[in-house]
Amino acid sequence: MTEYLAKSVESTLARAYGTASTAETGRNTVGHQCILSSEQEACNAKKTGLLTYGELLPDGVSKLFDAEHLDVFNATTLLDLGMGTGKVLMQAFLAAPNDTPTLRTLIGVELAESRFAFAEAAAHCLVEQEPNLYHITASEPGKCVQVRALSAKLIYLFQDRSFVRSLTSRCSINRFRTFKAGLSSSDAETSSKL
Repeated sequence: MTEYLAKSVESTLARAYGTASTAETGRNTVGHQCILSSEQEACNAKKTGLLTYGELLPDGVSKLFDAEHLDVFNATTLLDLGMGTGKVLMQAFLAAPNDTPTLRTLIGVELAESRFAFAEAAAHCLVEQEPNLYHITASEPGKCVQVRALSAKLIYLFQDRSFVRSLTSRCSINRFRTFKAGLSSSDAETSSKL
């Protein structure tokens, strides 16, 4: 990513999220502070753990995306399960039209309603600030929002367990297909229809 483009992406990200929130560190980030006590209580009641949150800064995300690490610039889809406030995906989405010609679909799923709400608001803010570049193509308040740019789409989903189950199922089927060479011809035929 060129230095000019990196600054442009970071500037747009800051406008969508609010300048201070893109450079926050420590345990006082918006992602930490926005959790409602009811969300934590529900998590505790289900014994599913804490709603612990970690955040990457824009410079770290840029390094993570480069060819030496995740090589996002050659991917077609980026999936972030536990997307938090959605900044990592938004940064990739903002870079996609110019820097990642193959990256077409960016999907984030978040289980904490308050974090999803923050991501959803940032997506709407992005569209309001850059209406000639970005458009909301699908929205169900509190559940999903889809933003489209010229060459990519960004999708934020809240608690979409069916999507996660479907993804897990597809991953299991693909793993199964990898091993089908050792199966009988009728088993291999059945697995190829899945």
